[in-house]
Amino acid sequence: MEQEALQAFMDKTSGKLEDAVGLMKEAAVTRTVDSALLTGALRLLEDEGGCSRPPAEVRDAMQGRWTVLWSDIVPFDFLKYIPVDETLTLEKGRIELKGFAGPLINTFGGEYEFRTDLNGFDFTMPEVKVELFGRAVVDKTRDQDMRNYQILYLDDATMAVRTSAGGYTLLCRP
Repeated sequence: MEQEALQAFMDKTSGKLEDAVGLMKEAAVTRTVDSALLTGALRLLEDEGGCSRPPAEVRDAMQGRWTVLWSDIVPFDFLKYIPVDETLTLEKGRIELKGFAGPLINTFGGEYEFRTDLNGFDFTMPEVKVELFGRAVVDKTRDQDMRNYQILYLDDATMAVRTSAGGYTLLCRP
């Protein structure tokens, strides 16, 4: 699937890194870029070695709040652009993923550790809280295996990652 997406991207563009970055930034703004082309652009970024910024810069620049925009892990094309408000917050070793869907709020929390060899981070989010109309209906800790994000691209407004779940995710600053 990724190889086919990469080929589609190469066929529709000049196949340069600038094209991949431009397409990714367009997707972050418009949410209309074809998912296969976006997957191809991210595959090119990964094939070319991922984020070229020094690890110390990446560690500092990734801090803060991000909106999760798109993920190719989702099996249906129409859901790849995340249809709910979902934020990822990274602050001093703490990670939180919060999803808002009407009166339902899902929060997953835990810890992360930056890895210079990955230019990304390992994380686990065992804390689970689900609220409905402001009332906690689930508040528990679960077992969860360590996961990771390898950062493929990062600037002040956009971050693209390869997930250990096997796909790509695109995030932007709110």
